Amino acid sequence: MARSYLAEVPVMVPVYSHRCLLADPYRTGTPVLSMHQTDIIYYATSSTFRHEFGRPVPTPEGHQYAAIAFWSYFLE
Repeated sequence: MARSYLAEVPVMVPVYSHRCLLADPYRTGTPVLSMHQTDIIYYATSSTFRHEFGRPVPTPEGHQYAAIAFWSYFLE
């Protein structure tokens, strides 16, 4: 039962360290998540991910992140 449920969970791809992006080439605007064991937080928008590489671009205050099925449940 768990395997059939997990087969539907969107795949996250590690990009750098424990920063992950949704593995969906047809969807844009999804957030970068920081995923370390059971600690999952919004890290940045995909367009502001440059912060990790020394070019800080702040996420605007009040920004609404796009939801990611399954994973967004852990962020609320």
